[in-house]
Amino acid sequence: MEQISAMNKKKFWLWILFFLVLILGSPLLEGGETYHTIIVLRLWVIGFAIYYFLVKLRGDHLEIAVPYGSALLLGLWLVLSVSLLTTHYYYITVYWYSNLLVYFLLFLLFLNLSAESGRTGKLLFGLVLILTLAGAIEGVLGILDYFSHHPGRASGSFFNPAYYSGYLLSLVSFPLAGLLFDLLPELSQKKKLILRLGLGFCTALILGGLLVSASRAMIFALVPIGWVLMFRFRRYALLALLVLVLGLIFIPNPLRTRIQNLKADPYAWDRITIWKGSLRMIRHHPFGVGLGMYQYYYDRYEYPVRTMKIGRYTKHATWAHNEFLNLAVECSCLALALALIWLGAVLYQLLRIALKRREEFLKKNPAMILGFSGSLFGILGHSLVDSNLHQAPIMLVLVLDMAGLIYLLSELQPVLVKKLSYPISHSGFIRWFVLVAGALVGLLMSYQALIYGLTFESKRIENPELRIKYLYRVARVPSGYAGLYFQIGSDLQRLFQQTQNPNFGVQSLPYFEFAARLNPENFDYFYQWSQAIYHLGIFLEQPKFLSRAEQIARLSLERNPHYPYSYLLLADIARREGDLSKQEKWLKDVLEIEPYYFLARLILIDILSEQGRVEDARRELDILKRQKQEVDKIPKAGMNQVQLSLIQIGELEIEEREARLGTNRN
Repeated sequence: MEQISAMNKKKFWLWILFFLVLILGSPLLEGGETYHTIIVLRLWVIGFAIYYFLVKLRGDHLEIAVPYGSALLLGLWLVLSVSLLTTHYYYITVYWYSNLLVYFLLFLLFLNLSAESGRTGKLLFGLVLILTLAGAIEGVLGILDYFSHHPGRASGSFFNPAYYSGYLLSLVSFPLAGLLFDLLPELSQKKKLILRLGLGFCTALILGGLLVSASRAMIFALVPIGWVLMFRFRRYALLALLVLVLGLIFIPNPLRTRIQNLKADPYAWDRITIWKGSLRMIRHHPFGVGLGMYQYYYDRYEYPVRTMKIGRYTKHATWAHNEFLNLAVECSCLALALALIWLGAVLYQLLRIALKRREEFLKKNPAMILGFSGSLFGILGHSLVDSNLHQAPIMLVLVLDMAGLIYLLSELQPVLVKKLSYPISHSGFIRWFVLVAGALVGLLMSYQALIYGLTFESKRIENPELRIKYLYRVARVPSGYAGLYFQIGSDLQRLFQQTQNPNFGVQSLPYFEFAARLNPENFDYFYQWSQAIYHLGIFLEQPKFLSRAEQIARLSLERNPHYPYSYLLLADIARREGDLSKQEKWLKDVLEIEPYYFLARLILIDILSEQGRVEDARRELDILKRQKQEVDKIPKAGMNQVQLSLIQIGELEIEEREARLGTNRN
């Protein structure tokens, strides 16, 4: 049997280029969080996967390496695939499903490249150097960012310091392990010294980047650092960690300053509130809400932020800030159980080898094993308190960690990698099929991400009419992306408000409706749709529009029972329909949710006054005045736009109500 290898001298450098672009490019390309990164990631991985299989299919049989517990992984994939059948918004579920497919493909690709004979050790060595270089580059960017702009919290090429810190802590174990152990034993002593000096410098840059990020996530960097130090210094590693912690506590640094200012941050511990809401979601949806759907269900199950009086429900969570909890919410507890069992089985083998076969472990290239495993532990620790795996650069490192670690451990425990062999017939046809099918899948995946990108880029067009024409062209090809049609509806509604031409308002309604039908769990689509109907009904003086607006607004309220503006809209509709009792009910409901909603309380005072309930009106006015005095003492700089809108009220408006009700200002 002839088995063709995808790893010879020329191909080795091709694969080094593949990993170099993949790893260095993912965070540097728009911070790793935009559609640019996703498109490049999908095309790059799928393209090289096609190349790999085309090379392998030249022989008379195909040999594939599969990881330990592959049946569990297959079961997990089937559970994830159920989301495609149960989701209420196909675009977002297919989006994340496609990302997971690419990550799984990368995992198998790296595992098989590592398992092939030839220059395997050199490939892993090259990958470790690339990961180290990526950390050093980000460290430099963060340090330059901190000292050139003095932002208080640096984030390198990332948009969020927490994810920047999470990326660096996922990489620190590679240079540190190479510094303390031989990364490539066959090197000469001189080359080893040069290599260790370089790795030491890179370690310092990564630690510097972690420090200037001032993110609490950097605490999890102690996990990979402690893991590596434990094998080099044993119990003295605890002393080194203690020195690091004491240094962070007593020596002035950005993290120390941030920790000291936590009391001034009302959202400092909001993750606990988000986790409680996530558990409530699991109770109501034990089979999951669907991949990517967390952000659309959270609002109806959220708890108020305990430390907030104003805007208690203004903290929207896109993800659960705990990746394990997020998996259970979106894909069921069964998916979480399968993932944990497989992960636990791999980590059990690691700990059993590292602790019970320590001498053998330390002789078998410990630098690489400790580098990959330390990185894995750091990422998993951070994922307990953040949504770090939703960031492509960090997820890429996790995938490489798992594949690299499983292969390295398989040299000590062969059961961890199993090679399957399949005979090949009609190889020419199969190669053409792989090429065409792979290219088609890659293009479809890229098109899906591109539609989002084109919609996002439309915001750069300042002229609303030109922007609408641009979006019309984008919408010619079906995509299932609700945001595209919602953007068209919003722009048409904005034109209606600017020009007072009702034709624009009428044209906007089908787009709002289509967006809501594509994603029926997004409360904002229903709210904006009801607003559009409401404004058009007032302009055209058509009462039937108001009843339709009320119907849609109630649908919005079902999806987010804590959104104050939905209540105010319903109260205004009730007023225009002449139902003061219903208007009063809506206003009282919203004031239970947001007691500091000044406009709602002001309208309630007017209703009570009109009904002759003077004492009730005076009582509400006294509450409003006390709240206003309290709010005036609070600095407005730390408030978000929703909070500022809730407390927006003029002194003249209060004075008018005082005069009308015959009360005096205290």
